[in-house]
Amino acid sequence: MTNKKMFFFCQLFNCPFFSFISLGGIWRIFWRIFRHTATKFSSFRSKSHTTEKVMGFFFSFFFSTMTIFETHGNLLRTDIPVIAHCISRNARQSAGIARKLKDKFPVLKTIRPYEGKIGGVVVREENGTIIVGMVTKEKHFHKPTYENLEKALLELKKYALQNGITALALPCIGAGRDFLHWPTVRQIIFRHFWHCSTCVTIYYWQ
Repeated sequence: MTNKKMFFFCQLFNCPFFSFISLGGIWRIFWRIFRHTATKFSSFRSKSHTTEKVMGFFFSFFFSTMTIFETHGNLLRTDIPVIAHCISRNARQSAGIARKLKDKFPVLKTIRPYEGKIGGVVVREENGTIIVGMVTKEKHFHKPTYENLEKALLELKKYALQNGITALALPCIGAGRDFLHWPTVRQIIFRHFWHCSTCVTIYYWQ
């Protein structure tokens, strides 16, 4: 987990929340907040000591509430019990990660064509692993829109929160055969799962 946090921290300032401000500006704002807080509570100890305590508390809180991690590895070998990926409404699952998951989890063959709606999810379970198909397009040869992908992600989040799912794994959704711009997709994921109670691990395929 440490390596994941380090990698995530290196990528932190690509997230939407920080995209509008420079790194130097962020640290200046944080420092002013820390100094102000330290001054308020420094009546019985030195300001420098109090500032260290405040900074330590902030970073402990920050890292303890992070819920998105990124790693390089094989999604098919993950220990995370919930895997989400994109599928078409006609449920062909004939290429890419969808086909690999169908080969590993034959229960995915039971997904009926047009069972789900665009922007919704279709769920199957096999051997303790839950596979969530996010329906992002009508036909397997179509390309999804960012709008439909975002709707499906919101449905995924809703399903996870309603069912008490604490962790799920994602591939680089939409960035393979669907040819969506990964940095844009990544921002959408961060926008909706940042500090969510469900921890999301994004797998970059090796």
